[in-house]
Amino acid sequence: MWNLIVEESPYMIAAMLAAPIVLVLSGLIAGKAERPVRSTSIFVLGAVILDLIFAAVILWLLHVVGISSEDNISAWIDTLLGVLFLVIGIKAAIDRPTEEEKATQRARMEKIAAAKATSLLLAGVLVQIVNADALAVFGSGLKEIAITTPYPTAATIVVVVLVFLFVMLVPYHLPIWLYVASPEKAGGKMRAMSAWLLDHAQALEVVVGLGFGALFLFKGLTALL
Repeated sequence: MWNLIVEESPYMIAAMLAAPIVLVLSGLIAGKAERPVRSTSIFVLGAVILDLIFAAVILWLLHVVGISSEDNISAWIDTLLGVLFLVIGIKAAIDRPTEEEKATQRARMEKIAAAKATSLLLAGVLVQIVNADALAVFGSGLKEIAITTPYPTAATIVVVVLVFLFVMLVPYHLPIWLYVASPEKAGGKMRAMSAWLLDHAQALEVVVGLGFGALFLFKGLTALL
């Protein structure tokens, strides 16, 4: 099962890199809140709650269906993920957002960052729903758990899922660690990082989308052919 963590973690990182705006939003929350660690943790908790429910449902469904390593379902899932990432990459490459659209997006994130606890929790849930590519990659990792023989114990599944979540949600919780490590310097670091990510978000989406799209597609088609 530890081999599974090593093999699937790069895909969780792909899910992370495919949504750089999430890190910008998390950084804004940490920068605006009177209690940065508390507010950012509530935002992260929203995403974690959704992901745990998603994991429980997917693992239950896969267990009921009885998917195995010999089934083509696994290869089809990888192929569909490849197509999904390629679409993301191509869409990012052809999109030309106007300055007005960029300003609207920034204003929306600023509004979320200044929200109260309940709204931050809901924002964490909603942002993770919008970040459907991350959920898709997460589902692929869960699929690998389901086809493991013998079927892993509940404790092992919990550990693997938590590791996947920690890696995939790095954009959400990174500002927390920055503030814990250096409260005085974290504000400046987060502002610089947020500015850089906003300027390069489209390029990151293109590279990650096309790169991991090709990787997933190759993995899926190789298994099918």
